[in-house]
Amino acid sequence: MHPGNQPGPAGSRPRIPAVEQLVDDGLDAVVCTGDPGVVRGLLAELADRGDTALWEAAVLLLGLLATRPVYGLGEHQGVERLRQVARTADPGTAMVLSLQAVHRSEGTIAAHDTWQQAPAANRELTLKQLLIAAACTIGADHGRLDPQRTVRLIRAAVIDATAP
Repeated sequence: MHPGNQPGPAGSRPRIPAVEQLVDDGLDAVVCTGDPGVVRGLLAELADRGDTALWEAAVLLLGLLATRPVYGLGEHQGVERLRQVARTADPGTAMVLSLQAVHRSEGTIAAHDTWQQAPAANRELTLKQLLIAAACTIGADHGRLDPQRTVRLIRAAVIDATAP
């Protein structure tokens, strides 16, 4: 049991884990299992907490991803490449790439404006993709999500979830 989920004094309720703890635990579980149910479960928990929790999770993942170069390029070139690829990507992927570009170049407040302009369904799809991207590029305590499981997870949690 994590410290944020420890029971308090007798008769009190257990503390609800913070969004940061949920994301950390979710990222670790995704890396360990590659299970799309973990992604769906995390998104459901965050959605139950509301838009603010979804945004907090997105900011945490954007921050993690910002610690790594994009496409092996310098920061400015990487941001420009994100924007270039976003222009030719499907709408869901375009949102992820655009959000990363804005976060890296203009900061969290500008990224929040981009986030708010997107329909709610796109925000959840974006969060799924950010989680998977963090799992395969940054990883967690148990390493990183390998390429084969990454592809399977994208298919199950993102592509199949949005198919008509």
